[in-house]
Amino acid sequence: MAQVVVGSQKGLSQTKEALLKSYQKRLKDDIKSMVENYVEIIKLGKVYCMHVAIAATNVAARSLCNTLMRR
Repeated sequence: MAQVVVGSQKGLSQTKEALLKSYQKRLKDDIKSMVENYVEIIKLGKVYCMHVAIAATNVAARSLCNTLMRR
């Protein structure tokens, strides 16, 4: 009888260990995905800011040209 209990406990601990490894792999993959998404968000923010700066520069340049043309 004692062997059956020890055997089932060993099987249970192996199952828990496999489940833990599975969770750890999933956590690692999820964190990797979050970091990749964060990097892409930062890149998009920089591109957006660059477009806004270019647009503002174009508006300022057009305004300056219009002012000079009127003189």
